[in-house]
Amino acid sequence: MSHWFHRNPLKATAEVKFDLKMVATDSQALKLCSDLKQARARLLELLPNANHEIDVVEPALTLYLSLLRGLIEVPEGENSDWSKLRHALRYRWSHSMLGTKAEGHYDAIYELVSVLQNTAFWYMKHASKIAAQEEVSMDEAKLVHRSLRRGAGLLKYAQDEWVNKLLESPAPMSDSDPRVHTAYLNQATAEAQEEYEEAGQQCKEYSHTKGPGTQAKPEKHQFFRRLAPIVTRTLEKCERENGMIYHQKIPYDPPELEIKATYGLVAPDDYTLPPMAPLWTPVTYSAFDLTKNLSEDDSSKSKTAQKVEGDLPAVKETEVHHTSKDHKNDSGCSIM
Repeated sequence: MSHWFHRNPLKATAEVKFDLKMVATDSQALKLCSDLKQARARLLELLPNANHEIDVVEPALTLYLSLLRGLIEVPEGENSDWSKLRHALRYRWSHSMLGTKAEGHYDAIYELVSVLQNTAFWYMKHASKIAAQEEVSMDEAKLVHRSLRRGAGLLKYAQDEWVNKLLESPAPMSDSDPRVHTAYLNQATAEAQEEYEEAGQQCKEYSHTKGPGTQAKPEKHQFFRRLAPIVTRTLEKCERENGMIYHQKIPYDPPELEIKATYGLVAPDDYTLPPMAPLWTPVTYSAFDLTKNLSEDDSSKSKTAQKVEGDLPAVKETEVHHTSKDHKNDSGCSIM
């Protein structure tokens, strides 16, 4: 079952030094720059390893986002929608479907969206790691369920609240492309439901395509091998008993339900940004003086200079062991 979860590589990113020393005019402002750099490095150090526990990754995410929020929004009492530091730094990220080609923007919201997406992918990979065991206990199955819901919640929050605030529209097939984002969200919440035969055929075609994540061979999973006869027997039993015992004919057109059928479907966990870090006070915010950075060479922001940067190296993810043995239940599903 673990092959059903996120298989594409994590997003790669370039180092951000948060080098605002030229515009920071007091010690608290300098400490914020240092804390931002350390918090980002710590989170990026954890994400490539799906074996970490949620209780280790979540605090690292919360710490970094609480600090990053000060580069996006202004402290309480300031009369502005966005922080004056929102466009002070450049952030480069690759996309999970586009290889190592990087996209860079002078926009802290682009950094926020990318971090939320990458952490959501970690949650899905963490769920895969737990479900990859030969035997999955009820508590472990709950952890898988929890991880998928939290991953979906991060994706939904990023898409609903922040993608529309980016300076530039998302590139086609990028992780912020609404089609890609929706596909990942549906994957995490398992809302995509196909007929068995059609899904099986698509899985066979998928395993022969080229691109990220094609090491999975879902048509060989015991879910397909075991569930088909169970579904067939259940359908035949229902048809037989309905005709011979209850004498009820199945209507040609299904009756309309009064409400939208949302019961039984998994919903993403609600997510909101953590509060802004206490260091971001009006005094500290005012200590960043952008006029002191006017002498910076604008050539570093030119398209020619950005092309020289090249692609980003792929993230070296820690390997997760997947058992080759079948799960000991009827359907082969590790989550029931």
